[in-house]
Amino acid sequence: MNDKVIRFIIITLFVGSAITVYDNLLFKSMVSGTYVNSNFNYDPFLVEIPYRPDTLILADDGKFNSNYWGRGTYQVTHHFIYTQITLSYNILGKGSITFNMNRYCYWLPQIILFDVEDHAYRKIK
Repeated sequence: MNDKVIRFIIITLFVGSAITVYDNLLFKSMVSGTYVNSNFNYDPFLVEIPYRPDTLILADDGKFNSNYWGRGTYQVTHHFIYTQITLSYNILGKGSITFNMNRYCYWLPQIILFDVEDHAYRKIK
């Protein structure tokens, strides 16, 4: 292969890796804020996620408030190329649920509820 092709491949891999890390690495300070439930108008089949309008407020101190899950705590976990959030709540007993988080090229973070339907909590502030 010629030198230009090798440089192009290396630059493409570097830029692609940088974008992937940027889109998926979210710190707790970036995660806190107000989220709204979006794209939930499809036949419900997962009982753990809301299929109605909902607002999720993630406070800086690791606590959250939601009409669907009530009050509880959250924890942000970082993995190699993705970030997860675990919501711990107490509705009819203790429970918790974990979701992946991401953002798309400079957009605000979102909590993915069901990726196939683009169902997510999207940060609004």
